Amino acid sequence: MYIFKTKGVCAREIHFDLEGDTIKWVRYVGGGCPGNAETVARLLKGERVERVIPLLKGIPCREKGSCPDQLAHALSLVREGLLEKAPPIPVQEDPEIRSRVFVLAELNGDLESLEHFCREVESGRPDAVYCLGNQVMRGGSNDAVVERVRKEEWICVQGPADRMAALGNDGMEKKEGAGEFFLKAVNRDCLLTLPLMCVFQVGSSRCLAFYDGFLQDLDGFSDYSPYSTELIVVSNLSDYLQDEDVFPAVETMTRQFSVDAVLFAHTGRNKHVRLGTVDLVNVGALNKEGRRSYAVLEQENDELAISFRRF
Repeated sequence: MYIFKTKGVCAREIHFDLEGDTIKWVRYVGGGCPGNAETVARLLKGERVERVIPLLKGIPCREKGSCPDQLAHALSLVREGLLEKAPPIPVQEDPEIRSRVFVLAELNGDLESLEHFCREVESGRPDAVYCLGNQVMRGGSNDAVVERVRKEEWICVQGPADRMAALGNDGMEKKEGAGEFFLKAVNRDCLLTLPLMCVFQVGSSRCLAFYDGFLQDLDGFSDYSPYSTELIVVSNLSDYLQDEDVFPAVETMTRQFSVDAVLFAHTGRNKHVRLGTVDLVNVGALNKEGRRSYAVLEQENDELAISFRRF
């Protein structure tokens, strides 16, 4: 997949993919007219780049160009070797060093629990909040949840439900069931542009966060990509800390980790173990069978302290 950051038009980015010289799909992200954008996407699917560029180039709309003209520019950059494919597993690096953070997962379209958590944030005043995915679920208050999270400016990664909901657009390949999430286009775009992993720092401890091993099923995933060892050990070997018989093997593998803590979701249950010098944390779910909880990470005496808080 290619990601082109536009200039002078409503859509902030254009996402597209090619198969040789043929357009597989196109999607305009972050603004613009959804109807026109989807029309362009449908018409261009299967067309050859060499035919499309002269048709789109120079189409006027705003003072500095148009969405079709920007796509022509992006396609030209690809042909000239000046625009490379985006990393298949995007990782967000938070540059700030924090002293105390909250981490949650599995919002699942539950607006009531989210509002309760927002009050926890207001009273607890952490340096940052990290959300490990699945903001949405079928039948949930998905638009309201995504919009509230965006308003709070939390740092989020994409979960499998988020990804399925985000792909509910005819401009690119759909996932089965994606249309059942009933999300506004702007909120689908928000979920689509989330990274799949996040690295942040609490005190002197570097922390890696992701939802679960669904990343291994995505095109372009490699066992040799950054942080793949951590992901594979947590998901495949330890089964998200559910198989304690393999903990000695996990401890041995942690010597190859490039971070001090790994945080993830998947099971919906809180669990924290320290193996070797690495903390492994299943942050659980925001609301599991009526019990609301989240994880707290803070620096205490130059060490990383980890706890779970119910509310």
